[in-house]
Amino acid sequence: MEAEARELKVLRQVVECFEAIAEDYASKRRKPWSELLNPLSGSGLVLDAGSGGGRHAAYLARRGVEVVCLDASSSMLKQARRHDRELGLVRGDLRELPFRDACFEAVACVASIHHVPTRRLRLKALKEVSRVLKPDSSLIITAWSRWQPKLLAKALKAWLTRPRWFFELGDVEVPWTLRGRRYLRYYHLFTKGELKRLIEEAGLKVSWVKGFSPRPSLLPRNYAALAIKPSEGGAVA
Repeated sequence: MEAEARELKVLRQVVECFEAIAEDYASKRRKPWSELLNPLSGSGLVLDAGSGGGRHAAYLARRGVEVVCLDASSSMLKQARRHDRELGLVRGDLRELPFRDACFEAVACVASIHHVPTRRLRLKALKEVSRVLKPDSSLIITAWSRWQPKLLAKALKAWLTRPRWFFELGDVEVPWTLRGRRYLRYYHLFTKGELKRLIEEAGLKVSWVKGFSPRPSLLPRNYAALAIKPSEGGAVA
């Protein structure tokens, strides 16, 4: 019970942080990761799971895709509305998606799964993503990489000191400064193999996993993956 209480506390803190910094964050995160999103351009109804300020959803919408934005922060959803007034907006939790089974033809889960503490909850979230995907439909997912020198040092320090928000190796807190105040955001930093295994355990078939950096970088800042939900009766290879 103590561990579950800590998980919920971290999740609340993540939401509270993004509620406070939403406008500033969205103004500084405007460029969509089009290279990753292009495989979804021909899809029908798409879920942007953890949509934030809506930059990725708006990019897909401009390509004729019908997009539903889901985020735990109402302030972030307001920023998404500024991008495109036609976007569907739903406030909700990745761990308990408020949608019926097999209703989306694709899901984008960009830079959101790493805000979920513990492998148990991350797996629960990806099983929910699998549930709402139609068979033979695609998931694009990204998470921050562990192999960023400054963040790796933070992760090792957290592993040694075990602060109250810490659960496992790869956990860090990353600050966002706004009007002189520091807001701390929880992240779990992934390895490439860790992301692949998590996706597969959720019942999805991984097509590829690769390092991805929006700006030039010697080491990948993110890992990105394309996964497919097997057809009815199909199995993950």
